Amino acid sequence: MSGLGGHIMHLYEDNTLTFGDLKNIAKDLCTSAINVTEKVDGVNIFFNYDFSTDDIRIARNKSMLLRGGLDEDGVRRQWPDVHLPFGRVFIESIGVLKNFIKKHIRRELMESIFGNRSGKEVWFSAEIIHPELTNVIYYGKKAIVFHCDGIVIDHTGNILRQSTNIKPHFDLFMKSLESKYYLLDNQWRILKPIDINKQINDNLDYYHSLLHNFNRNLDHIMEKWRITNENTIFDFFRKRMSGYLQKNGFTSDTELNAALNTIFEKKGINEVESLLNYESITYYQYDLVKKIYGGKYYYKFLRPLEKCIFDFSVKFLKPLHSSLMSKGESYNAIKRIKIQLKKAISNINKHGNQEIVDQLTANAAKIGNIDDLYFGLEGVVFQWNNKKYKLTGYFAPINKIYNINKNVSIKYT
Repeated sequence: MSGLGGHIMHLYEDNTLTFGDLKNIAKDLCTSAINVTEKVDGVNIFFNYDFSTDDIRIARNKSMLLRGGLDEDGVRRQWPDVHLPFGRVFIESIGVLKNFIKKHIRRELMESIFGNRSGKEVWFSAEIIHPELTNVIYYGKKAIVFHCDGIVIDHTGNILRQSTNIKPHFDLFMKSLESKYYLLDNQWRILKPIDINKQINDNLDYYHSLLHNFNRNLDHIMEKWRITNENTIFDFFRKRMSGYLQKNGFTSDTELNAALNTIFEKKGINEVESLLNYESITYYQYDLVKKIYGGKYYYKFLRPLEKCIFDFSVKFLKPLHSSLMSKGESYNAIKRIKIQLKKAISNINKHGNQEIVDQLTANAAKIGNIDDLYFGLEGVVFQWNNKKYKLTGYFAPINKIYNINKNVSIKYT
């Protein structure tokens, strides 16, 4: 999910999480103690019901939202090129949503759900699945999947993103729908957020073993770098980077602390340049701090932890399958991905520069042997301690390789 939906974090991206938190999250996931939903590989939209025109309006970004969203005519103006699929698919989606909501929800209930009675605008988040808008996974069907997410605009025009604002409206919306799944005209599927917990509960012995292995691997990292359950991911990053700076000539505590504070406080580039006031700091060391300050080295220092979480993610997703595909359809989708992935890798190696090839190599290493590749869904989403996270396993490096290939192809052509 992107655009208005924002970025859903991988666990290693939240540097406020402690190592104890990571263990508790893994435990809650593997024991099905928290709600886990399928993350689908579609196109995210936010939609609202406009009672003045009796129509659905959609938004893809904040600018569209503040302009009141787009109806069918607005979509045609936004995407006038009839050869591009966006306009066609969005117009079709608006029609499907409008007919579905009118058919299944009473008018007075609609006014409560979409905020009309309280002077608010409620925008719900959904994912559009369509053969013409395929990203990585080809589902081969049309579907709209609702997310447990949305935005409320109050009577003063303020945008409220907190889950406490959207939840009463979302719960009422979902409660008004009798089924979790609808099939319209044998073409479009409408789905509530796709629950994964039953699949987890069906494989609890597997997940018990996975949890044991994850804790063992995490304990190994903690022991090696003298990390405790109370230390955060940020602490781990700082400790690893501190050792790296010491190996590169920052020998005194004064110099080391000056470099660390410069990197972490991020007061401005002048703060980096002020390091040159220390006579013993060389231009090489200054350049090194500048690169770290800019974020270039961040994931290098997190790599052992990132790999541990990535391996857990891959194994967590292994027994799961998408509710949008049969096992046969899933097999064909993976087969298609393998073919496209090999073509992308070949193209990048042929036309990419060394830096791009290095990016490819790092992501390809996570995937391993392409012929052995398998995953049954894009990933899962869950909320823990009022924050939303995702596990996407192999999908993340595959998607990165696809994007690298797109950039290489654009530059080459």
